[in-house]
Amino acid sequence: MRSRTVGPFQVDSVVQGLDERPELAAARGHVHAFARMVCDLGGNSLPAWTDALHTDDLPALHALADGLQRDCQAVTTGLSLP
Repeated sequence: MRSRTVGPFQVDSVVQGLDERPELAAARGHVHAFARMVCDLGGNSLPAWTDALHTDDLPALHALADGLQRDCQAVTTGLSLP
């Protein structure tokens, strides 16, 4: 696959498009929160993240959250270690 650079205008257009669709804006927020949890080694925030995710109608992300909750202790430990 060929690599392309994306200019600031294109990124702004994509973000605007995401924000115009409530389900995509919600998914974007949850993915951002998960990334922040990973970067900050914040595994203890996993239960709150999965609870917040289940408040939105995002079945694919619900499946992800349910899978993470099945072994919450291991996932929490993994998210907490450098």
